[in-house]
Amino acid sequence: MRNYPMPDVASQRETQLHIEQLVVGHNLDPNPIVSVLADALSEVFNSFDRVPAWLRTIQSIGEPTVAYVSICAILDQVSEDGGCAQAHSVLSEMAKRLKHHVPDLSRKIRVGLAFNILHACRDVDLIRMTLTKRGEPTTVISLTNHFKALLDEHDLWGLCGMTRRPMLCPPVPHTLDACGGYLTEALRVGISHGSWTNVRGTTIVDAMNKIQASPLAVNVTVLEAAEFLMQPHLDSKEANPYSHGRTLQIAREFAGMPHWNPTYISKVGRIGLRGDVLSMQGNDLARGLIEFWDEWDVDEQGLFWIMVHVANTFSGTALAGDTKTDKLPFEQRVSWVLDNLDQILAIAEDPIAHRDLYWDGFGRGATTFQALLSAVSLWETMQTGKTSLPVRQDMTTNNYQWSAMFTRDRDLAELTNLLPDTRNDLHTEVANHNLMCWQDGTYDHDYVSIFVDNKDKLCTRKAAKPSSMVIGYGGGVRGIASQQLGKRTWTNLGTEDDPIWTRIASPDSVFHGTTITEELHGEASFYLAQDYEKTVKSIAPSAIAVTEFVRACVKVASERGEVMEWMSSTGLRVQNKPTTKQEHNLGAATCWSDRSCTQIKFWTFTDEIDERKAKTGAPPIFTHTKDADHCAIVVTQCKSPVMQTIFDCFAAPAPFVDSMRESVKLGACVLMETHPLKDLSDRYGVPLPEMGTLTAGDIMGSEYALS
Repeated sequence: MRNYPMPDVASQRETQLHIEQLVVGHNLDPNPIVSVLADALSEVFNSFDRVPAWLRTIQSIGEPTVAYVSICAILDQVSEDGGCAQAHSVLSEMAKRLKHHVPDLSRKIRVGLAFNILHACRDVDLIRMTLTKRGEPTTVISLTNHFKALLDEHDLWGLCGMTRRPMLCPPVPHTLDACGGYLTEALRVGISHGSWTNVRGTTIVDAMNKIQASPLAVNVTVLEAAEFLMQPHLDSKEANPYSHGRTLQIAREFAGMPHWNPTYISKVGRIGLRGDVLSMQGNDLARGLIEFWDEWDVDEQGLFWIMVHVANTFSGTALAGDTKTDKLPFEQRVSWVLDNLDQILAIAEDPIAHRDLYWDGFGRGATTFQALLSAVSLWETMQTGKTSLPVRQDMTTNNYQWSAMFTRDRDLAELTNLLPDTRNDLHTEVANHNLMCWQDGTYDHDYVSIFVDNKDKLCTRKAAKPSSMVIGYGGGVRGIASQQLGKRTWTNLGTEDDPIWTRIASPDSVFHGTTITEELHGEASFYLAQDYEKTVKSIAPSAIAVTEFVRACVKVASERGEVMEWMSSTGLRVQNKPTTKQEHNLGAATCWSDRSCTQIKFWTFTDEIDERKAKTGAPPIFTHTKDADHCAIVVTQCKSPVMQTIFDCFAAPAPFVDSMRESVKLGACVLMETHPLKDLSDRYGVPLPEMGTLTAGDIMGSEYALS
């Protein structure tokens, strides 16, 4: 229930501008950590009779400014990766932030400057630089206990995520002439890894503006419960101080006032949110904290969709038990909510006392706080008749839906719920087929019996999904294996003084809890990926046909000496233009006391096209373009005045869910009727894949294309 007045826009804008000036390194507030590094950089000057160029650059910017932007960059990368990150990502982030102050310096020079600043950080015991000892050696960066103690003592974890905050005032609108977003032009990212000049149509611009103009709010009931529930995990360092701790800090700061999240697009047009600390595209905690600022009256149909959303979010929780409530027919989802209504409302009234009903942890795939938000929102609706809840619904394996639509394949359309009266799950079908092939001897290798013994972990929807997703976007075994290992995770097999950082399977990986030992995870993931690849190819041949068709177009373009390109349906010029990398050896200055890790390989991109990557990269780029086209069409066509999206997942207030669902199907039909494969066939002379009999009428009659 919204009990807060809209704050004064002018004062909020002034505060927002002040924050942005801090981000780029102006109007700095001194703090002990920045002072330590700034003093160290100043002392280095005294060790040279002739000051080298990299030190003169630091002097021109100012030691406190360099120290501030560097510390923030290190914290963003290292804290987000669980306390350890590859040096390359840290150096890239530092170089990007230094560009605000030395825009004329090349990236290569800025990376070299950052490398020396990292060594200065090590000299004052803020970080450790270590060379890994397993696999291909790579330099990793970790925070020292001294650095962590300073962050705790002076409450400076807030330095994380300074550049990726939501806004306190409405963002600057995007136009065809210039990108918008943050008030400070230097912080705007209209398009990542591309040029805004490629934006040629108003549909994608209008969609970006509608999303970023939607005022959002923090649900205070969820925030108070989250602070209580997460504090022990933050104190024990089990929870991530960035993705969990910083999110809670920002949410507390924004409680009681509206906020906005500026948008940007990737080079293929997918709409992202710049403020990833508190974002609808973030983790379960972030999604569970956010609702719309405005409220809407709820009718019977709106209440129906709220209850569907409640059932969706409670799947996997203790209250739902073994029932996959997000996979039930819609009417059964509502029935489940009604059957458990007393407990759901009890959760809303006292989230702490009833936490055992919804606590699902806070790892990957958890829905703890999303379930809590839906319970609180349902209670508020039943009390007031109003709602601010973003009711989210997700497309069904939409990469395969595109293949089904573009080849008119009714079999794949049935598996992906594009036909009337169908409700299937492609990932489950893949898992079941894979198990059958293990059991009947179709797949035969040294790991088969081990996989069967661990089928409760390795032959599940979760295990199958990476293969379906990767192959659906044109990937292969390596990509599947990487996804099955989970987020890149490092463990120290040595000591604090003599660390041995080694990559292992993530705790959220399908291998977690199996009898397969850590040292065999890499090899096992390769065999598992091979099996799932064969399964997907047998179940969804038209998806493979689309991939091969796109690759054939790349081959023709290469033979012509051209870059494969196309204009998206919503007005974005897309180029499949991966360039080759040029390797450089970076060397640190000789002034540092610790001479280990003073050499590192780094890469910059050239203008030469990498033909291998062009061939492998085109299918996912093409598919992502269709994701982006569809998203922009849905956002602009939906009658809801506010919307949020997570690529192929859409969120609107309950009264507008029917319009959102209709727009999803209509947008799919629009893309199908534009026949993008035929456009490529005409341009490059590549024969079309075999076509089936799927029609737009079939799609408009489907019920579970979005669920």
